[in-house]
Amino acid sequence: KLGIRTVYLPSGRFKASTLYDHYDAVNNPGFPSFAQREGRMRLQGDRANDLIQLTGGIYEGTLIETTSATGPALKLGNGNSADSSTARRADVRDIAFMGTCTDSVVELSGSAQHTKLEDLTIYNKGGANGKALYIHNGCYVSTFRNIHVRSDGTSGKGVVCEGASLCMFDTVNVTNCPGTGWILGTPPTDGDDVVLGTGNTFTNCQSRNGGNGVELIGGRSNVFSGWWLEKNEADFDFKIHGGASKVILRGMHFTSTDLSVGGAIIGGSSGTSHLDNCRGILLEAINFEFCGPSGIPGIRKNGGCEHLKIARSSFKTNGG
Repeated sequence: KLGIRTVYLPSGRFKASTLYDHYDAVNNPGFPSFAQREGRMRLQGDRANDLIQLTGGIYEGTLIETTSATGPALKLGNGNSADSSTARRADVRDIAFMGTCTDSVVELSGSAQHTKLEDLTIYNKGGANGKALYIHNGCYVSTFRNIHVRSDGTSGKGVVCEGASLCMFDTVNVTNCPGTGWILGTPPTDGDDVVLGTGNTFTNCQSRNGGNGVELIGGRSNVFSGWWLEKNEADFDFKIHGGASKVILRGMHFTSTDLSVGGAIIGGSSGTSHLDNCRGILLEAINFEFCGPSGIPGIRKNGGCEHLKIARSSFKTNGG
């Protein structure tokens, strides 16, 4: 019988190499390999451990910890393009995932469609250059809600999303990533490469206590609203480049005090190169509370930006 099957994990600490929601000839040969079954599962925990509990060694919920040095603890999707065997309708909630991984702790591989990740904690304890949540190209009409993400390792990254369209990120809190909290998209190869994708919304999210905040590379018609960015200590809180177009930032707070370049960097540093520019950017109702140190601008517009509009925004204790 086809349909979504539920796997329930009660409170406890579970160790594994990698959990798969699809057929793999080597690692998951017992999973049905025919069309329409891939990814149709619900992984339900009792509740996610809070990040404070995990860093304190207290486990009072459902925790899955990978024993793999590269990771991931959970892999959704078989890497195929969008067809009948693509991972669809996976539903993961109320679980904490943890590992010390040089790659990622939770990975969406290939086209993951109509996937839901909700009420999760994802913690990479220290893999150098590692990621917490890694989303490959092809994620489509999926939801990521109420997730706490952290990546402690050298140059650690929180959320890396190479490509997604019509996806919703709601209340995703990224903290303590020494590299960059969010990397959205990949460098374009030509002028028509939209990279990230189109029509994604990022609502009431955060990037805090890390290096850089958010780097948006390409994509069209993506909207960011209600964000809080604070205590980042590298170059920027938010950077838009790589051919990004029709980007809206609205109702956001920039409060980092130790940035070296600017709060919001608009346009690539390569100047007017069409592969590293951006166009049609709206910053509306943005509060640049303190983007310091003194003399560091709230907004730095590079030459590779066309059609920038700033409306109803305020600047305090910075170069404007």
